[in-house]
Amino acid sequence: MRFGTTDPRGWSASRKRRFGGRAVLLLFVLSTMGGFLASANPHTVAADELDDAYAKQKALQRLISRQKASINDLAASQAYLSAQIANTKDNLAAVNANLLAVRVQIVSMEVDVARSQQQVDELEATAAVLDGQLADVKADEARKLLGSPKDKSEAQDFYVISDNETAQIFYEGSAVTAISIDFAGDLKNAPSCKTVLGEEVPAKPDGGVYKLVRYPKAGYWVSFSKTGGANPIVSITIQKM
Repeated sequence: MRFGTTDPRGWSASRKRRFGGRAVLLLFVLSTMGGFLASANPHTVAADELDDAYAKQKALQRLISRQKASINDLAASQAYLSAQIANTKDNLAAVNANLLAVRVQIVSMEVDVARSQQQVDELEATAAVLDGQLADVKADEARKLLGSPKDKSEAQDFYVISDNETAQIFYEGSAVTAISIDFAGDLKNAPSCKTVLGEEVPAKPDGGVYKLVRYPKAGYWVSFSKTGGANPIVSITIQKM
């Protein structure tokens, strides 16, 4: 029978050897696991950072795409606005041209109105002179000036001036109140409406024309009449109001 030897602590030498071997094995296992854990953790961190980088890159690409789309939209809007501005400029130019034409027409009409007013003033002045002359003309004096009438009465005298021209003098008492001159047949010596009244008057469908102008200050009215048809008659009348 064998008895093992013991050390001062009372442990046998074989137990000590077994414990030492186990300790070495435990240290080996711990060192191996520690190395594995130490090497595994950095790999995990590196993968997360790479995923983050990829995610940031994709987000940046999406942002860049949105910005490019916004730039394209702005460019399209700018082109549209430029076209609208150009169109507006053209419209303004056309409006300005029309305004200029209207201003020219207005100025022309103002000139025509001024001329017409001048003619009216001249006619009124002429009528005023005639008023004074007619006021002084008596029946006997009119007959002396015009000669013997073809037909006469206390109210009117009828004169034949030529084959195409006749005249009538109307009286009220012994004063002349109206004069009417008629042209028939050949009208080459008949004055026009513009010559008598200072303005042309559009003819009716049958060719007839009529215009009467009153001169209250002078106390007379003057009329121009032309009958229609194939053989028109032109009558010019001045009468006291």
